Amino acid sequence: MSQPATSELMYAIGDEPTRLLRGERWGIEATWRTMPQMPDQDSILVNLQGKPRNAQIMAALYKAWEDELIKQVRSSGGSPAVGLAEVAKGSVAYVGHWRDATAYDLGAGVKIIENAGGCVEDADGEPIKPVGHSGLFIAGLHTTHRRIIREIIGETT
Repeated sequence: MSQPATSELMYAIGDEPTRLLRGERWGIEATWRTMPQMPDQDSILVNLQGKPRNAQIMAALYKAWEDELIKQVRSSGGSPAVGLAEVAKGSVAYVGHWRDATAYDLGAGVKIIENAGGCVEDADGEPIKPVGHSGLFIAGLHTTHRRIIREIIGETT
């Protein structure tokens, strides 16, 4: 997965760890790293896919953030693949509103998360299949973080 705006290339092959190549840019030297870079941070992506109860879920997630149950919750536009790549870095948490995410949106990102040691799962905690998946998914490196998000989302129903 290439991110030209940040001069990054991230890839995962077979069972090998996810790798990130960051090109030299803006006076910063090129780097080559195994992911995740910051494994102790909350790093979660929640895809709400435009469902009617998004406002309730967003409110619950932001309240959990205010109560310091979770960290770095952000509402995100753009590509699910880019959001998944950011989660694999271990640097941010996203709450996204992607409608009709396809296998092209999810396939590479799911593999990158898995090879970085994380999982992309549905609201019941089951790993998703990028082909044919629709609806909510939660991506994160840590089981505990994913469980907390599932509990917060579950309380809104």
